[in-house]
Amino acid sequence: MEWEALEDRLHPGDWRVEAVDHEDGAVCVTVFSGLRARERAEEYAGWKTRGRTLYGHDRTIHRTTHVDVETDAEGRVAAVWFRCMALPFRQSAADQARAEDMRAMYAGAGVMRLTAVTVEDAEPVAGGGPELDGAPVKILDDGSVVEADT
Repeated sequence: MEWEALEDRLHPGDWRVEAVDHEDGAVCVTVFSGLRARERAEEYAGWKTRGRTLYGHDRTIHRTTHVDVETDAEGRVAAVWFRCMALPFRQSAADQARAEDMRAMYAGAGVMRLTAVTVEDAEPVAGGGPELDGAPVKILDDGSVVEADT
């Protein structure tokens, strides 16, 4: 079913999330009212349709406005977090010029603040396992990634 967020015509400010099951004709409606009704309705519709949700804003106990990057002793990225949500990442090496440009950008006063991220359920990977750049990999207990045995 496709879920859709719509403003209620009879009660402006209220938002409805509606879906019709074309197989049995069932109609499902959920109404959101009050503060951030539209935002909450759109988030719910996305979650019902695609397994998508908005993580952050004032729905978490933490109020950080950045990601945290954890590295091991050799400087390899082990994890990337936004508040308590582990985020997917891919680590790549930057050449010296790019690294200097990025450091200068972050040293500036105008860097934005992160308040929320939209997360979506992962699609199953063909073959049933994780991949990196299209190649099957295995994630070891220490979090490192190695090529999968073929």
